[in-house]
Amino acid sequence: MSVKIRNYQKSDYEATLRILGELSEDYRFNFREETWKEESGLRLFSPGYKRMTLVAEIEGEIVGMGFIEVRTEPTGEVMGYLSNWGVVKEYHRRGIGEQLLNKAVTILEQFHVDAVRLNFGYNVSRKFLDRVTQGGFIPIIITCERALGEPTAEPEVEPPQSTQRITVRNYKKSDSEATTKIFRELAKEYNLLFEEDKWQESSGLRLFSPGYRRMTLIAEATGEVVGLGFIEVKTEPTGEIVGYLSNWGVAKAYLGKGIGGQLMEKAVSILQKMGADAVRINFGYDVNPKLLEHVAKIGFKPVAIACERKI
Repeated sequence: MSVKIRNYQKSDYEATLRILGELSEDYRFNFREETWKEESGLRLFSPGYKRMTLVAEIEGEIVGMGFIEVRTEPTGEVMGYLSNWGVVKEYHRRGIGEQLLNKAVTILEQFHVDAVRLNFGYNVSRKFLDRVTQGGFIPIIITCERALGEPTAEPEVEPPQSTQRITVRNYKKSDSEATTKIFRELAKEYNLLFEEDKWQESSGLRLFSPGYRRMTLIAEATGEVVGLGFIEVKTEPTGEIVGYLSNWGVAKAYLGKGIGGQLMEKAVSILQKMGADAVRINFGYDVNPKLLEHVAKIGFKPVAIACERKI
């Protein structure tokens, strides 16, 4: 069985629609066929843009697909993302996914990424996670998603609130040292990739720009920076507009005082104004189950597990 790995073409529309439909049924993520069709151009390779779609083909039949994207994070790290990786059901367990993955990693290495992240549905089998772990991909993140515009239940117990007044504002260059300290704690706690020299060099990526859909929120108490989180709005190759909340952290001395909740409330409000269909937030893979239960009560359901391989 000869498998050909190539770039997506417009003529692949129907075949990839079938694969993504199967994925959405298996992993219960938000998928709208009309936006998939409208955003077909996002899946085509462009030399000036670091995003592309790979397809696997056997004797003219499309049997697998996956999205590749290279992004420079607000931390300064260059990350390669592999998402919506899928193989037609009748071709499962024939090594097609592995061939797609190997090709994708080869491409990302040419972009000199620091690490590669591969997303799986939250209900992915333990055996499969063990297999990718053997290949160097370590589970590091659980992603939770909340569809915007849907009513959510109130939490049964209100989180403790700080006795101090908390201000949530945009990041400023003068916040560099305080946010470095918080992020250093986060990286150590969750084994995240963090290089302080790149963090310092990439300070401009954390500043708000009206022409760019990415920003950093800061929580401040009596002049002290006590929390932060990154917001980014992306139009996915599927056509869905998603708001991402990443590297959400609160200084250890201020944990359990409702600061994370205030940052979250502000972020969701901003993302709604930016027209996001859904919000996704990342937690460390070893996140406390009680925290997952809490965010579930406010509408965030676990949808994916990200595995990372350092290059």
